Amino acid sequence: MGRLPASAHNLVERLGKLVASYKLPDVYKALHYVAVETALLHHGLGAAMVEPPKGGALGTLVPLARRELKTPLMDVILWMHRELERGIPFIVSEGSVEELAGELSRSVVRPVDAVVAHDGLSLFEFAVCAAYLRFRMGMHAVMADFVFVNPPGVTRYVSAQAPQGERQSLAGVARALARKLNAKVYKRCGYVDWVVHEYGEGGWGSFVERLDVEAIAKGLAGEASSGCVLVFSDHGYDVVLGEEGGLYITHGHKLEGGKGKVVLPLSRFSFVLVAFPASLV
Repeated sequence: MGRLPASAHNLVERLGKLVASYKLPDVYKALHYVAVETALLHHGLGAAMVEPPKGGALGTLVPLARRELKTPLMDVILWMHRELERGIPFIVSEGSVEELAGELSRSVVRPVDAVVAHDGLSLFEFAVCAAYLRFRMGMHAVMADFVFVNPPGVTRYVSAQAPQGERQSLAGVARALARKLNAKVYKRCGYVDWVVHEYGEGGWGSFVERLDVEAIAKGLAGEASSGCVLVFSDHGYDVVLGEEGGLYITHGHKLEGGKGKVVLPLSRFSFVLVAFPASLV
């Protein structure tokens, strides 16, 4: 288990400035563009292969997003690579219900009413949703300070750790966690993972256009409108530079020795978001 770097919290704060003035889908697209641009430069690949949006709101938003987000994004990228390069063996309890429930019992300030498992939700969706809930909706929304590492970047690594008697699935993990936290409601959402598999191979740009982050954020706002909701993921997704030079989205891509190069290894990290109405603070 790792610790969420301060730069991730800083990313949410800076996204909040953009969310207050721009449409959420545009903020999400700008975040993705600046993140991929920053990652390509980090790998010494150059950013000429990603065309910056021109005209309209994105024409002015992207330069602003670059100024606001590039520093925390670079810090997060460096943190991800450090975590994956530590060389410390990952233990079975990494991502287990017992570990997660124990951490939450020590850090969540309110009883949890609902548990939502979002298959495939990456750091970028977590950060945008946290900024939306806090700065647009006026809710208490914070990403937990701990991070679970999913070495292969696939669901089965997490679902296999469902307690005995529970179905070995992400829904089974959500149900077990809800029981541990005495939450009344649990659910699994597979939307992001579906978009990854349906559109990710068609290209990074296609994925970003297709993924409706506003629907995700509004759904979480609805879940958190009357109580404390805990959102967690099993894995995110990888941004991969293909052998022919194009960028595409998948998850669980080989970090070394596979076809193409992983530019952003987002599928290896699972995050937690806690949100509830400000009136309950």
